[in-house]
Order: sequence, then C-alpha cells, then structure tokens
Amino acid sequence: MTAMLLLTANSMHSPKHGDLFLDNHLVEIGLQTVDRMAKETGEGMLQSFQATCTELHQRAQQRCAEAAITANNVDWSSGFVDT
Repeated sequence: MTAMLLLTANSMHSPKHGDLFLDNHLVEIGLQTVDRMAKETGEGMLQSFQATCTELHQRAQQRCAEAAITANNVDWSSGFVDT
C-alpha cells in the first residue's frame, strides 16, 4: 500500500517520467488488490483508503494527460518561428 502511494505521488510530482506506464500498471493492480481486500473484510478504513487512493490515482492520470497535451502544444508551436 505504501508503494502504491509513493508511485502515485511520483506520478503527480513528475508526470512525464520514463516509467509512467509501468507505475500506472502497478498502481492499478494495487488498487484492485485493496478493493478486493476491502470487499472481503468489509473494513471501513480499508474501503476509505481504497477510495482515497483511487481518487489520487485518477488525479495523477489527469495531471499526466495535461502534461502530455502541454508538451505536444509546445512541440507543435516550436515548429513555427517568425522570420
């Protein structure tokens, strides 16, 4: 669970890092595992933790998508130079 939070925090802090795809995959596996554990145990704290981590992961993915759009816009606009 700690690793899942660290991977999510890293993605939020550095949305264009090289291991983003792998990190997202690992976080999604972690979220599925925590979700299954929460459902099996019915533990409210675990369900709350899972919901919070899911929200953070979604925000991290949104931030990564925004960073990619910004990078594409910069790359695209840098092709046009005033002469």
